[in-house]
Amino acid sequence: MKQRRLFWIAISLLAFFICSLSWSGFVGGGKAKSHSNNPITRLSSNDKVIDLMQVQFLDFLNGEADLTDRNATFGGSISKNFNYKEAFKHIHSYSKRIPAIKYDIEHFHQMALRARALFISYRILHEASPTLQSELAAVVTPGGTVKEFTASLNDAVNDLTQVLYPWINPPYSSIINMQLSFLQGASVGIAFTCGTRQFYMTQHAIISLREVWNIHLPIEVFYAGSSDLHPFMVDALNKMKNVKAINILDIFSAETHKWGGWSLKPFAILAASFRTVLFMDADVLFLKDPREVLKSKLFRKNGHLFYRDRKLREEGYVKGTVWLNELNPHMSRYGRSLSYTNLDPSIYSTTHQMESGFIPVDKGRSGVLFSLLMACRMNAASERNAVLYRYTYGDKEAFWFSAEMMRVPYAFNPSHGGVIGGKDDGRSKNGWSVVCGVWLLHIDEKEEPFWWNGGGVLRYRDASKDFEFVDFSHYASHKFKGDLNVNQWIGPGHCLNQSDSQVHALSPALVKLMDKYKDIFRNQIKEIVLPPPEKKAE
Repeated sequence: MKQRRLFWIAISLLAFFICSLSWSGFVGGGKAKSHSNNPITRLSSNDKVIDLMQVQFLDFLNGEADLTDRNATFGGSISKNFNYKEAFKHIHSYSKRIPAIKYDIEHFHQMALRARALFISYRILHEASPTLQSELAAVVTPGGTVKEFTASLNDAVNDLTQVLYPWINPPYSSIINMQLSFLQGASVGIAFTCGTRQFYMTQHAIISLREVWNIHLPIEVFYAGSSDLHPFMVDALNKMKNVKAINILDIFSAETHKWGGWSLKPFAILAASFRTVLFMDADVLFLKDPREVLKSKLFRKNGHLFYRDRKLREEGYVKGTVWLNELNPHMSRYGRSLSYTNLDPSIYSTTHQMESGFIPVDKGRSGVLFSLLMACRMNAASERNAVLYRYTYGDKEAFWFSAEMMRVPYAFNPSHGGVIGGKDDGRSKNGWSVVCGVWLLHIDEKEEPFWWNGGGVLRYRDASKDFEFVDFSHYASHKFKGDLNVNQWIGPGHCLNQSDSQVHALSPALVKLMDKYKDIFRNQIKEIVLPPPEKKAE
C-alpha cells in the first residue's frame, strides 16, 4: 500500500512538472513571459501536488473519467493513471488541516486551493451517491463509518466557509442553507444594481421589459445605502409593480459595507432571492426577448452563460493574462481555447474576455453557486484593491476566472462584442465598412442581434430630463465563422472597421423598436427633483 501511495505521488509530481513546462513556456501556442519569482503565484511543492489532484478530482466529479472523446471534455486533466480514491485521500487530509493556516490575501492561488477544497467537500457531503461516499469513507477512515466520514466533511465545509465566506451569515447560516433557499424560492427573476446616476436608465429598462417584451417577472434593484441611491428614488422604484429596491448593505453586511464601484455586482446576483437570476446593467437594452437566453443550449448545459467583450488587445492589461495563467497552471481544455489565455505578443489576442452587462445565473446548481461565491471573494475589498483591479478592468473577468479556477464548466457566447450605431466609412483604413457608437452589441447563438449596452438610446446617459437620442442605422458583429473578420477597432470613439459581410442595416422592425425605447423616455420618465444635500455641521 505504501509503495502504491508513493507511486501515485510520483505520477502526480511528474504530471504537474509536464503541465508546468507547457504553461510556463507556451500558452495557446505563444511564448509566455514568466513571473515565476512572484510570491503571489508561487506555491510549495506539496501545494502543487494538491493543486493538480483537486483539478483532476473535480474533472472526475464532472464525469470526465467516463468520456472516451477527449475533445468532449471541459477540463481534460484526467490521465490514465488517475486514481480518484488515492487523490481524495490527500485532498481530504489537506481540507482538514488548511483552515488553520493563514494566507496572504494577495495570493489568489492559495485562495483557489481553499475554495476547491471547500467545494469538493461540499459535493461529496451533499451530492455524492451513497456508493461513492462509502468508497471514499473506506479510504479516508479505514474501519470507520460513513457517518464519521460525513461528519468530517461537514467540519471541513464549516471551517473553510468561515475562512472564505464568513460574511454570508447573516442572512444564511451555511452554504447549504443558501442553496436550499434558492431551490425553494422563485424560479426566475431579474436583478439590477442602481445608484442615483443610473436611476433613470434603470426605470426605463424596467418599463421597457414590461411594455416592450411583456415580461412580468419579479425584479430586485440593489443599491448601497442612501449615499448611493436617494431615498426619493428608492420610493419610486418600490412603487413600480413587482419591483423591490433592496439595500445590499443589509445583506452580507460584513463585506458589502466596504463596497466600491463595480464590486457590488456579484454580491447583488448572490443576494437576489431567485434561483435563476437574469442580471442586467442599468444601461442594457434588448433587441429580442431576454428570456430567450433560458432556452440557450449553453445556458441549459452549464447553468450560466458569459458574453465576450470586444476582441481588443491593450498592453496595459496583458499582465492580467499572464497572472491568470500563472495562478491557474492547469487551465481547462476550454480555457486554453480562449483568446485571453494566449500570451504571444506577436498575435492579435485579447486582454478583455468578458462583458458583464447581462449575466444569466442558475444558483440552484452547486458549481454555479460556488463559482459565484468565489467571484464575490475576488471582488471583496481587500482582494479587489490589492489584486483583481490591478490586473483586470473591474469586476467582469472575475465571473469566468472563478469558474475556471473552481473547475466549474462554463462557456462564452460564440461571438465577440460588436457595435451598434451609425456608419462612418470615411474612417475606414482598409476599404471595409466602419460602424461607430459607444454601444457594445452582442449577438446570440442564432447569430441574431440580442442586446447592447453603453447608454441605451440616450446620447447622454446621465440625463434626467430633456432627453436627446442617438439615431441607430447599422450594426457590426464579430462572428467566429463566415467570411473574413477584419475586426479592427479604431478611435477616437467606439468604431469597428469590419468586413462588409458582418455589417448590417437595422431592419424596419429594429428601427421601430428603437422608436419605442425613445418614446418611453419621452412620455414616461419624469425627473425627480431632489432636495439639496444637507450642509455638514461645522
